[in-house]
Amino acid sequence: MYVVIARYVVQPGQEDAVEAALRAMTPLSLAEPGCLLYQPHRAVHDASVFVIYEGYENEAAYLAHTETEHFARYVVNDAVPRLVSRERAFLTSLE
Repeated sequence: MYVVIARYVVQPGQEDAVEAALRAMTPLSLAEPGCLLYQPHRAVHDASVFVIYEGYENEAAYLAHTETEHFARYVVNDAVPRLVSRERAFLTSLE
């Protein structure tokens, strides 16, 4: 499995808007061919931190995800402009 772990730190006052964008992304992402897991989380002790675990059949499926209309709408144009920082780790499972 091709895994992406994204960590967002959100600008003050923008936390609920980013949460809404991630909630909108979840069912749309899970409906994509090749998407096995899309699970956003919000940190317990710091409401400005979100971590998204994503799993895809392969890198091509992830790249296709980044080309979708909903990725452009909710991530690129909605969530990202509200962030202080965005880090992503790209991994493959050892299975």
